[in-house]
Amino acid sequence: MRQSKGMENNILHSLGLLILRVVIGIIFIANGFMMLNKWGIENTIHQFAGAGIPMTALVVYFSIAAELIGGFLFIADFATRLLALAYVAISAGAIYYIHWAHGLYVSDNGYEYILLLGVASLLFVFTDPGKFSVDYLIARATRGRWGKKNKGVSDDPVVAAYSA
Repeated sequence: MRQSKGMENNILHSLGLLILRVVIGIIFIANGFMMLNKWGIENTIHQFAGAGIPMTALVVYFSIAAELIGGFLFIADFATRLLALAYVAISAGAIYYIHWAHGLYVSDNGYEYILLLGVASLLFVFTDPGKFSVDYLIARATRGRWGKKNKGVSDDPVVAAYSA
């Protein structure tokens, strides 16, 4: 049976979001793992303090948790908008405190790579999670349980859940 053009686009849209989530999640997991195991917490705190990052220990623990634990949740697409906002904040801080003075190019320790991660994360603040996600399954399972469906709200449970 042939799918309609709209259904194909919806599946491709969801697949594209899944691929991007997995790649971003893997990168953030790797960065969190590096700070925790390769550099160590104390050395990471020392490096962040040397860059002038305020509330250094708190920022380090937040970054490690958001990147390491959050990376797995991001891949599964659970609480993605919240994690995406955390990644945008982490990326903005890294650009401002560490990479901005070095210019754009990553070869010069510049901000292009961090900017790309931040903007890619920002995409998930403004989009629905797609059909291949835990957030979608939760939205679908809970749709209609808290009262009647509002007029003008999409039949797509993800869009409905995120447009409320």
